[in-house]
Amino acid sequence: MSTPQRIDLSRMPKCPARWDRMPVVPGGRLCEACDRTIVDLRGMTEQAIAELHAFSEEPVCGLYDTDRLRPPTAEEVRGRGMTGPTLGLLGLLLAGRTEAQDTSPPPATEQLQAPADSATVLPDSAWSASAAVNDTVVYTGRILERLADGSEEPLAFALVALRGRRIGTQTDFDGRFRLVVPVDSLPEGPVELLYQHVGMTPMKVTVDRV
Repeated sequence: MSTPQRIDLSRMPKCPARWDRMPVVPGGRLCEACDRTIVDLRGMTEQAIAELHAFSEEPVCGLYDTDRLRPPTAEEVRGRGMTGPTLGLLGLLLAGRTEAQDTSPPPATEQLQAPADSATVLPDSAWSASAAVNDTVVYTGRILERLADGSEEPLAFALVALRGRRIGTQTDFDGRFRLVVPVDSLPEGPVELLYQHVGMTPMKVTVDRV
């Protein structure tokens, strides 16, 4: 079964809000500029952060350690293959800068803010599902990004998730994905995949149950 283990936050611009000036609320602190709860994710593992974003019903805002903002390298993704765990997710993702960052050495934090939707996550015309083997179904396909000039290119590190289940994977540098789903995890009704990436409009795609 596919599971996410890392998120790509490298596209996020910095946010001017100050974590240390936000009022404390249940679950974190309140950003009064956007009226969203900011969760303190410092000290969490990459996998825990990725899973939180991948399977939350609402966009997640968070305070991150700076080292969590490093984009994945080509070597990391190639080493893990198409089902590798580095994810780029849609959502209002924040990484907070504290007062101490201005005067203290690392470890530090940075505060980022999601941009308005600047591109579209597009399903490629070709996707496929294998026949059930060993009680699993494998969905494969490709995701493209539409650029401002109207052209399209492969979208790396996009999230592909089975809607309503904690099952997801990522695209590789060519925008291709391979999602392994246990047969008993498929819903009774239509099977829907969600294509997502930071700062982009998500796509919902209905696929065959097989």
